[in-house]
Amino acid sequence: LSDGRVLRADAVALALGHLPTALGPRSQQLADAAERHGLVHLGPANPLEVDYSALLGREKVAVQGMGLNFYDAIGMLTEVAGGRFQADSSALSGLRYLPGGDEPRLVVGSRSGMVYRPKPDLGAKMPEPYIPEVLTGERVLELAVRPAGVDHEREVMPLMFAELRRALRRAGFLELADDEILLALLFPFGRRGGESPHPPRSTRDVLQEALRAATEPDAAWVLIYRVLIALRIQVNRLTDLGAYTTDSVRQDIDGHLRNAFASWASGPPILRARQVLALAEAGLLEFTGPRMHIDIDEEAGRYAVHGAEADPVLCDGVLEAHLPPVDLPAYRSALLGAWRERGEVQKDSWASRGTRRRMLTGSIAVDGLYAPIGVDGTVHERRLMVGVPVSTAQPGSAITAEPGTGAQLLRHAEAVALRLARAGGALEDEMAR
Repeated sequence: LSDGRVLRADAVALALGHLPTALGPRSQQLADAAERHGLVHLGPANPLEVDYSALLGREKVAVQGMGLNFYDAIGMLTEVAGGRFQADSSALSGLRYLPGGDEPRLVVGSRSGMVYRPKPDLGAKMPEPYIPEVLTGERVLELAVRPAGVDHEREVMPLMFAELRRALRRAGFLELADDEILLALLFPFGRRGGESPHPPRSTRDVLQEALRAATEPDAAWVLIYRVLIALRIQVNRLTDLGAYTTDSVRQDIDGHLRNAFASWASGPPILRARQVLALAEAGLLEFTGPRMHIDIDEEAGRYAVHGAEADPVLCDGVLEAHLPPVDLPAYRSALLGAWRERGEVQKDSWASRGTRRRMLTGSIAVDGLYAPIGVDGTVHERRLMVGVPVSTAQPGSAITAEPGTGAQLLRHAEAVALRLARAGGALEDEMAR
């Protein structure tokens, strides 16, 4: 241990979340600019480990990212600033923000522009999980054995829209059972943050409408929410089975759909969305819209923030409101670093069944029972891993677990617990029976 003690055990399990990592090239450029010009840069991190007081007293701070990390950051920043939210029925958000006095103005956006929608308020009675009727388990297996591999946009996305149309028609929401309407609903800023074929909408309007639908809650959106969670599981199964081509995984799944699914079905509580809108109503938060990017204006000594909804804004701080990547070489963990230097862990890869092509991931390679595999192929059977750093082998969280179902991550954790118990002699080894 760091204090010099040595603990001996029959086996050890590392149940890990997002680990601190070295800054990537772009984040490092932003950090270097902060050093040169006396600005503030807070890089990707677990929001619980960020010192938000560093942003107090700044004029304008660019916030890059609009996922759960962003919502957590808003809550903690306002608390550090000493601000308070009060109920106010006259405000669209239902809240009024009373500033603490040192809050910066927040300039918020992301590349895709997809702001996470709040989860619907379903009360005490949770609906039954939706069972797919188009992208069924049988269809998943059929796709998984196609010799050329599956292209998500061409072969799976149409099935997802067919699933949504069928569910909406069956429930009587005929006006929504149209691909163009669904595209505008699910991708209000266009696909992948590109130009939208639909009339432009502001991020604030999209979030306000999502808040209304979650609060009532809107029966049609609750149904869409349930269908999307079920479809997310099916897409994950296709990925686990190696059904996709490597190009489709890189461009469609990792490059777009994981974030899209999360923005639809893994959003914040309603209160957090209200708080964000209350800050906008108080003039302390503005959205840049999609295609946000941050340049460094060396002459002005500021960050220059660009986006589709606003003119460029000069900021004296940047908060990268997203988690660090899953990237074994970049982890700052002393333990994982030592294992890496000794060749006792290695990066995992994902293989397409159809094309046989492989792509490296940042995840740690483990065997079927979650023990790390060394560079020479040695399986370190008494070291077990569960969580984010082995996310190629298992989901990094159980964030979309549904009532009455066993979340995949929790099943993996149970398997690790049983293996620990057997290693310690608390359970009989099944092989010895």
